[in-house]
Amino acid sequence: MLNELQKRRYLAAEAQAIGWGGIGDVSRVTGVARNTISAGLKELKCSDMGDVGSEDMLPLEKVHQRQRRPGGGRKSIEEKQPGITESLLYSIAY
Repeated sequence: MLNELQKRRYLAAEAQAIGWGGIGDVSRVTGVARNTISAGLKELKCSDMGDVGSEDMLPLEKVHQRQRRPGGGRKSIEEKQPGITESLLYSIAY
């Protein structure tokens, strides 16, 4: 099982191996967005050049600690709807 970073880089490597039109082919076959594959290509290019610590990339030592960039992913339901927990607990109690 691959995490998001590994999947993105693997698909990018496959697209790179195909050559011209590889991003579109991999996107159609896997159902993964072209932007995701393009981001993976950028990551591969930066890691080859040793520029993995740029602002929009995760440093290699952080790869196993985080799956996403800070701020990525869904917001918690409490963050979207403050007080929902209390409301649910109240409705269960009565």
